[in-house]
Amino acid sequence: DLDVIRRSRLKKSTLFEMEDSPELQRVQEEYLRLAEKLWNGVDPMNADPMKDRDIFDLLGFD
Repeated sequence: DLDVIRRSRLKKSTLFEMEDSPELQRVQEEYLRLAEKLWNGVDPMNADPMKDRDIFDLLGFD
C-alpha cells in the first residue's frame, strides 16, 4: 500500500519533504530509480496528462 503518495498530495509536500518512514523510503527509491533511468536515456513515449482523481482510481485509491 503506497498511501504515502496520497498523503503527500494532501499535505502539498513532495515525497522528499515528508517525514521519513519505511514506506516513504521505498517510494523515494523508486522515484530515484526511474529518474536515473530517464537521465541515462530511454526511448521516448507519448504521454497523456491525467487528473489526480483518475490517477487515484487507476491505482485503486478510494
